[in-house]
Amino acid sequence: MLGLEPSDSRPGQQRNCRWRWAKQQLARHCFMDKTNKADEGKHSQIVYWHRDLPPLDAEVVAEHTVEATSSRVPGTISHRDELWDRCYQELMSSVHARLAQEIARLGGHYAHVHDESIDTRHDDAAGQAWLHGSFSYVLYRRPTPSA
Repeated sequence: MLGLEPSDSRPGQQRNCRWRWAKQQLARHCFMDKTNKADEGKHSQIVYWHRDLPPLDAEVVAEHTVEATSSRVPGTISHRDELWDRCYQELMSSVHARLAQEIARLGGHYAHVHDESIDTRHDDAAGQAWLHGSFSYVLYRRPTPSA
């Protein structure tokens, strides 16, 4: 393998906690819906991850999948933890941007990511590696006001 796989030198539990923390930080700070005129001046979360649930009154629209990739990095053994972390952060930023685009495009208000698959990709000829992720989510919309 070309070095993007997390090393075994660090306990897996610590690495998983760091990734979970990074994902929570991105969800908390990166993508808040700032364009909703009904909630002028307020920020509301639009992407919910796994155990985080959208508002209870939200209506299910459909289930979709979105894919994203990180930038390519040198596929070397040296500094592989730093490269993995950098690619993971880029991948998560990319998927948040894609989810925000898809929510707007499909006319929804929230996305609840319930499944994700992240793997490494390699280009041996170029000596590069990157992360690829596939994320399944349910699209929700705010309830329609009853007459």
